Amino acid sequence: MEYPTLSGFPNPGESGKIYVASGSNKLYRWSGTTYIEVSPMGYVPTLYPKVKILDYTQDATNYILRVSSTQSAPVNGYIGPFFEVVIHSASLKAQNISIVEDSVNQFTYSSTAYQNLGRVTSILIPKASNTSPAWNNDIVGIMVILLGVDSADGGASSPFNPRRLAVDMDLIGNIKPKQSQLVSGVNIKTVNGQSLIGSGDVTVGSTGSSTVGDIKSSLVTSDHSGWVKLDGRLISSLTSSQQTAANTLGFTVNIPDATNSVLMQNGGTLGGVTGSNTKTIAVENLPTDAITTSNEGDHFHETGEEGRYYDNPDFKTIGDSLVRHYTLNQNSNVSGGSTDAVKTSANGSHSHTIQLNNASQAGLDVTPKSLSVNMFIYLGL
Repeated sequence: MEYPTLSGFPNPGESGKIYVASGSNKLYRWSGTTYIEVSPMGYVPTLYPKVKILDYTQDATNYILRVSSTQSAPVNGYIGPFFEVVIHSASLKAQNISIVEDSVNQFTYSSTAYQNLGRVTSILIPKASNTSPAWNNDIVGIMVILLGVDSADGGASSPFNPRRLAVDMDLIGNIKPKQSQLVSGVNIKTVNGQSLIGSGDVTVGSTGSSTVGDIKSSLVTSDHSGWVKLDGRLISSLTSSQQTAANTLGFTVNIPDATNSVLMQNGGTLGGVTGSNTKTIAVENLPTDAITTSNEGDHFHETGEEGRYYDNPDFKTIGDSLVRHYTLNQNSNVSGGSTDAVKTSANGSHSHTIQLNNASQAGLDVTPKSLSVNMFIYLGL
């Protein structure tokens, strides 16, 4: 006998008859006092679980896969989540994993017939047991499987058919945590004080701490990293940006030539090379004091008669003077006169006149002892 609902069945009913509630497709019999359902055991309504990968991090000992999961189950059917983790196309299964539940993010909502559960779980994958480099490769896929939650053995003996499970997958590089905020100079680098955040180009005006116009010495033999050798070359031979930099320093045709020059803050034009490494001593550079001998300079002046020839000198005393005596050369055809050469007495202090050489003078090399290096100026790239 068929009625729309259980409440529409006759009361009392008749034994030996089957009553059908067409609204629910359930079967009943009359027990003598009440109707008892005799419908065959069918599929128990239940929702399949869901799992979602949240992020993938690591510490010194573990790779850490954090997931969220939700499931609904009959009131006494929930035992706990069971996970498997697999990576790579070779299906490398994580070994010796453990889980840590997030105590803050656990939800349980119970209706009359079902528990509705949600939670966040960290799956710890020990590095010691999972040594493949694929676990740290951004382009490798990782899959998490939430096994059936219907029995204590992870669903192996689940009464539900098909067995309830959930799967999620992503690339490792996609699930690594991203910085929530980029701050110039804190978690993003800058170039010469300019942040890399935003659109457009970053102007690089110098390398490191170098500024246009800086000068340095080096054993490097050629231009490098914006440093230009001071060799007097034409500015037109430089790059366009270096030409502009040179012009701002006041160089219009050539850069300075530092060959055999020393650096000096002399108050002259910056970048100008002046002076010489040689020095010529002029007459006016000599002392103007007269030269006068002292008493220690006593000496004699000699004289002989003009036209006479003398030899065999010796000394004799004539008055108070010591005179050098010469014997007249008897072979001379000159006759007459004294055979003595006269020598003046010692006069003591007196003056001498010195005649300077008026010929052209050679310059003196005044270059100091030096270490050979190359000089460079920073003009940028």
